[in-house]
Amino acid sequence: MSASIRSEAGSKDGFTLVEVLCALVISAIALVSLLQALGGSQRAAGRLADHLGAEILARSVLTQERQSFVSPTGDKEGDQGNYHWQVQVFPAGQVGVTVPNGFALYRIVVTVSWAPQGVLQLESVRLGR
Repeated sequence: MSASIRSEAGSKDGFTLVEVLCALVISAIALVSLLQALGGSQRAAGRLADHLGAEILARSVLTQERQSFVSPTGDKEGDQGNYHWQVQVFPAGQVGVTVPNGFALYRIVVTVSWAPQGVLQLESVRLGR
């Protein structure tokens, strides 16, 4: 008879307090990990957006400089939004290419920078007078 009394007393339905607390701790750890992953992906998306904006600006400045008929040597710079751009134009020197009389090859370097510590640089050459 004592066996039946023990089985009735030990057959409570439900979870103990320790089991519930362990489940809550595991859930909290999983939630923190998920929030950290979402924050990291959001920061990466912001860096990607900054880089793409800088690339669009650099290509635009480079195209504008390449389309100018005369390529004077020197530097130009300016700001657009969060970006600071700089163009350097200088003779390309000996590159092993025959250039027609009256023309010269110019090297064009466009550098775009943005905060914090973002830098993008594009280079091209152009035939000019």
